[in-house]
Amino acid sequence: MCKAFEDMKEEGKIEGRTEEREKGIQSLLRTVKELSGSREQGINALIKEYKLSKECAAEKAALYWQV
Repeated sequence: MCKAFEDMKEEGKIEGRTEEREKGIQSLLRTVKELSGSREQGINALIKEYKLSKECAAEKAALYWQV
């Protein structure tokens, strides 16, 4: 029982980190957009700040740029 609880606790931590990372990505893109930056500048910021590949950063921008 204790092992199962520890596993659930660890899964929750990972899920929380993932959610916070996505919120950070959304926030960075929103800030670039609010400062009249281009989508390409947002992609470059994601690459620099989150160490994403160009493809992954472009996917995130496509997903969140309009939000």
